[in-house]
Amino acid sequence: MLLHASNLLSRYRETYQPLRHFMLWANALLTALYALLAFTPAYDLIFRTLLGQPDAIAAAARPAFQVQLLWPAAIGWRRFYQGILIQHKRSSVVAYAGFARIGSLALVTALGVMGRAHGATLAGLALVVSVIVEAAAVTWLARPVLQAGVTDPHAEAPDWAPRTVGQIALWYWPLAMTQILVSVVRPLLSGGIARSVDPELGLAAWPVAWSTILMVANAVRMVQQVALTLLQDRRSYLMLRRFTLTIGAVACGVMALLAVTPLGRGYMEWVLGLKGGLASVADAALPALGFGVVFPFYVALQNWLQALLIKDGRTLVVNAGAIAGGP
Repeated sequence: MLLHASNLLSRYRETYQPLRHFMLWANALLTALYALLAFTPAYDLIFRTLLGQPDAIAAAARPAFQVQLLWPAAIGWRRFYQGILIQHKRSSVVAYAGFARIGSLALVTALGVMGRAHGATLAGLALVVSVIVEAAAVTWLARPVLQAGVTDPHAEAPDWAPRTVGQIALWYWPLAMTQILVSVVRPLLSGGIARSVDPELGLAAWPVAWSTILMVANAVRMVQQVALTLLQDRRSYLMLRRFTLTIGAVACGVMALLAVTPLGRGYMEWVLGLKGGLASVADAALPALGFGVVFPFYVALQNWLQALLIKDGRTLVVNAGAIAGGP
């Protein structure tokens, strides 16, 4: 949610520096919290006791969890500068940094496979390295904006806009809780799967299905940033609403192709490598794709409506929606 805050508040002189200081403090605190969870008995309490993960899976996941210590800080830093670029209508530059992330992830993964590294640990290392590389790339690509001046000298912050680090923390808290409430659904699902019939197969198949659904749904999440940047009047409202409905419908069509045609199995076999001894994982994951057909449309609408609320400073309402239930 720091991306939303940066996109919305970085243009104002009164809010830019307090927001940057807030980002640095939040990164430090989240890194400390992550270290506490990864390197103390708190890990076993949460993963083994509360979530009920099988011992073999919890033990294999811990090194992968530990190597991602810098993940929260890298994400926070990256989101802050992405918001600045989007606010200055340089979304193509954000995409260039994404290519750096994909390239670094592929490189680390290839080196790890050649070195026969442990799969889960390699995945964690590749993810955190790729995010750090992307954060560095975004910062470097944002230099022209930073040198020219991030804030708009003619723009006046709205009355509701927070102007100190403390005020930003209070304003941001509902947005942060929204993301936390959404994210906590995933470990809760894992905990439920761990207690179901054939938990090992379920825990292997669900990430495959969910990552496939997210691959399509994430294509529409940036509707929110587009709306926060371009929404100005009635005309832009109607245009953006039409765009949201269209892109949501297109994403649903893509999801339907994966769910009901041979494309889904082909993707799992030839892209994800789920064939031979892993075919049972694909067999278990494919039915879940059918339940995800309308999910991208829901995500598009959700992000469009959240943008309208955030644009109006109503972050508590966004949080209430997450409590009611959201992806």
